[in-house]
Amino acid sequence: VDPIKIAQINSLKKQAEEAYVAKDFRAAAATYMTLLQLGADEPGIQLNLAHSLYAIGKAKEAMEGYQRLAAHDD
Repeated sequence: VDPIKIAQINSLKKQAEEAYVAKDFRAAAATYMTLLQLGADEPGIQLNLAHSLYAIGKAKEAMEGYQRLAAHDD
């Protein structure tokens, strides 16, 4: 486990959450996508990414995210 990567992921999570709460959904979506690329594949990140994508008019991408989440529940 790389402590530097963990710190980076934690920092990005905080940034994403702050952007999401501030309704800066473009910034939130970009940061959530970065988190997924870094391997932080958590349901909360996926859900907030889908919500953010929907909020910025990317309904198709949002639906794909929701479907991935639903598939994990099976």
